[in-house]
Amino acid sequence: MYIYKVGKNYHLEYRDESLGHNRRISTRTAKRSEALKFVNEFKKEFYQKKQPPIKTLLEFSKEYQNYVAINFSSDYAATVKTSFNLFTKYFSDIPLSQISFQRLEEYFSETYKRTPQGARTYFIIIRSAFNKAISWGYINENMASYVKLPKIQKKIPKFVTKHELDLILYNETNEDYRNIYEFAFHTGMRRGEIINLKWNDVNLSNNEIVVRNSKSFSTKNKRDRIIPMNTTVQKILNNRLPKIRNINNEDFVFYKVKGVKYLGATITSNFKKAILRSTLDNELHFHHLRHSFASNLVMKGVPILGVSNLLGHQDISTTQIYSHLRKEELVKAVNCLDE
Repeated sequence: MYIYKVGKNYHLEYRDESLGHNRRISTRTAKRSEALKFVNEFKKEFYQKKQPPIKTLLEFSKEYQNYVAINFSSDYAATVKTSFNLFTKYFSDIPLSQISFQRLEEYFSETYKRTPQGARTYFIIIRSAFNKAISWGYINENMASYVKLPKIQKKIPKFVTKHELDLILYNETNEDYRNIYEFAFHTGMRRGEIINLKWNDVNLSNNEIVVRNSKSFSTKNKRDRIIPMNTTVQKILNNRLPKIRNINNEDFVFYKVKGVKYLGATITSNFKKAILRSTLDNELHFHHLRHSFASNLVMKGVPILGVSNLLGHQDISTTQIYSHLRKEELVKAVNCLDE
């Protein structure tokens, strides 16, 4: 621990073992006597400061994944697992406190070269995890928060038109799958929300669906929301009622075998096959039905805030990707200059 002058002021350099490297801070004074007083005060606080317990990356990884599995959706938990599998493979099982900014920057730079979008997803997860590590007392500082990734240009999301949906439904022989595709197109619900939907979430009298959190399922942002039913959705649900005897409120609306819900991967795979049979864009996936819901609403003049609420977006900026579709409003806006 020593001081030296940089420009007008003295700076203190010291070794931070919790981070595994030296750190430098300004004493904010040009006088050596005052700088030495600063050092003495800093020493007292530094040595009295409680050092975090040694926690290895693998230990923390298991602990954090357990926390995520309990508090977040299964889809998010799967993404966190993938993120940490790649992360631990790169860093091995070193103490959490020894993961330096330099190595983090190298890791995310290499990942970004392979998959820009993947790197951004993994970065957000690791940064969030390290914030939790601070609150759990394992590290004093989140070095991931200093990493800066290149900005990714947001692409205009693809969406399915009503004509294309009809073509997909025509090329799908399974009635349940046809119901699910059309249901997704007209509600904007996520795949996990649809396959976990139960009859006690459906109010046919008020024509409302409640997308809710339960012990067995969590929405992406942990918030319940209400989606009004249009005529198509009402018809789908009413047509399913006669097929079910003695409806239990805990029964799934869409199921493979009574009491057993469909797997998300099964829905995704069969939708992809229907896309190929329809000779449509090979890049279309089941999630694009959700984009279709939002895109169609925006093109019909529904305010972005309303679309955001129906989609369950936590931040309206997420919904802004659909704003380019409001061409008529943009045309009116620029034509005002001619008046």
